[in-house]
Amino acid sequence: MEGQGRSGRPGPEWKARAGAAGRVPEDWDQILREEPDQEVLTGAGFEFLGKPGVIIARTWTTHTLTGVLAVDRLDNRSRVHSG
Repeated sequence: MEGQGRSGRPGPEWKARAGAAGRVPEDWDQILREEPDQEVLTGAGFEFLGKPGVIIARTWTTHTLTGVLAVDRLDNRSRVHSG
């Protein structure tokens, strides 16, 4: 995926793109290395069941997102009217 390093985590430029440069500590990568997501979530009471088998990278455009929303809306309408 664009902007991601070999670890699958976003590279340093994500903070600027997200407008989060002032909200995310400069040493965030070091913090994540010292206390990975799995440890944080397990400490909060979640159970680690494993990593997903497939990761799909998608680039959403206005056109594709509009199409997904339209199909979802039509599907939901048919469920409401058929019940």
